[in-house]
Amino acid sequence: MEGSERDDNLARLRRRGEEALKRLSLEVEAEGGFASPAEFAVLVGTTESEVLAMLARGELFGASDDERFPDGIPGLLAWDGKPLPLLPWLLERAVRKGMRDSPFIVGYLLADFELLGGRPLDFLREGSKESQDLVREHFSRYGEMGG
Repeated sequence: MEGSERDDNLARLRRRGEEALKRLSLEVEAEGGFASPAEFAVLVGTTESEVLAMLARGELFGASDDERFPDGIPGLLAWDGKPLPLLPWLLERAVRKGMRDSPFIVGYLLADFELLGGRPLDFLREGSKESQDLVREHFSRYGEMGG
């Protein structure tokens, strides 16, 4: 592959990545947008200092390693007046898989997986142990089976 062809391919991949991040940001906006720690505290009925502590403990995320993805805690991480069920477990496993950045986790939650039968976000919002177990099993194998 010659230099200009390789550069064209890299530019095309970069554009696709930027378009994917933009679509993902729009999906997050449709699910409640991005919140500051103070705003997220209101969503989950706690204090800003507790939200900051949750961020420090890795139980939430609010900043992206990619400057093209907005900073802020995705509002979709709050459900029914508390943090999304199974979130600390999911984040801890994402770190183990080397997939800790915000766009990855948000993308996982919003993706419609045929093998799972829907979006992990919707299963977690359902709140039942069975739904959480399905997401737990799916995410444990995520990456091994191509989604």
